[in-house]
Amino acid sequence: MATNEYLGKTDWLFITQLLRAEYSKYVKAIEGMGLSTNDFTNELKTKLDDIDTSLYARLVSPIFTGTPTVPTAPTGDNGLQIANTSFVVKAISDALSKVSGISFSKVGSMKELPDEGGKGVIYLVPNKGSGTNTFDEYYWDGTKYELFGTTAIDLSDYLKKTDVVELSTDEVKAVWDSVFTS
Repeated sequence: MATNEYLGKTDWLFITQLLRAEYSKYVKAIEGMGLSTNDFTNELKTKLDDIDTSLYARLVSPIFTGTPTVPTAPTGDNGLQIANTSFVVKAISDALSKVSGISFSKVGSMKELPDEGGKGVIYLVPNKGSGTNTFDEYYWDGTKYELFGTTAIDLSDYLKKTDVVELSTDEVKAVWDSVFTS
């Protein structure tokens, strides 16, 4: 399905009818029925029933209580492990210790930037924006100027309302069949 197609009201009605037909193939669960004593030994079933699951965090979207702790990652680590407050405070402190002050310098154009920028200086360069978007922000990284701020937004690759087309019932049925009949 292309990104410019969507399901309309008739498609959802059709899918609902297909789902009802699919559900009718299954046996309805009977309220009050659970595990039989043949599924586990009585000893194991008792042991499982005695587990207090409120003491354990779920694997998906866990909710921790108390004061959970994790190991502190090495300085500069940018992996996927959890960052504790000690790691974050040290990273911020290290970054701020390198800044002796921040100043702003307005220039008329990119051509007016000095050959080498100053440490802690944010250069404001006029852009073609209007209103609050009249400057791009640059800093000197030691070898070249890096753009780090602008409020300009390029929406040219985004989907437009005129690009959206409703799927036909035949297209929905083809997708359904490819999922449930293969």
